[in-house]
Amino acid sequence: MTDDRFAIGNWVVHSRYGVGKIKEIAEMTVFGRKNGKEACIKVVTKDSEYWVPLSICDNERIRPISSRQQFATALKTLTVRGENVDMHHNAFVHQIDQAYADASLATMMTIVRDLFGRNREKTLNRKEERSLKLFASNLVHEYSLCMGVDVETAQKAIFELLADETRAANYSYIFGVAALDDISTAN
Repeated sequence: MTDDRFAIGNWVVHSRYGVGKIKEIAEMTVFGRKNGKEACIKVVTKDSEYWVPLSICDNERIRPISSRQQFATALKTLTVRGENVDMHHNAFVHQIDQAYADASLATMMTIVRDLFGRNREKTLNRKEERSLKLFASNLVHEYSLCMGVDVETAQKAIFELLADETRAANYSYIFGVAALDDISTAN
């Protein structure tokens, strides 16, 4: 059984490996499985390549990239102050660990916003720094693909939103489309 969302040439987001393109589908023996060969997708990212059995592509760690409208709507998350900025270190680490297990766009937006805000108020530890770098990079690359802009433009747009939490909800200058509120009500 094939899943059109995971076809050769499609872009996907993995919670740890980031944004990548499906380059191949092949029957492979999957370690620890007794059922013989299984259809797997080969995903190539900027820094690596990995294989994922199609049978587990519905878990939280991997998903197709978001649509332009989904992404534009989700960007509202970046414009409000994070609720978890002042959270105790151990609780915040737990939140980061949960984000690694969930590749959803909402989770990625929330953790980037909260880490960015936390970094304004205190020095991030190594895990927080690495996590901010990874999730922000994933977010920027997905934005770039969704909006059809280069990575530098995507990075500037994302970080402008993070830097100005009080900005009004009209972000048409970023998207080149109707205001963000118009996009969210059109769905």
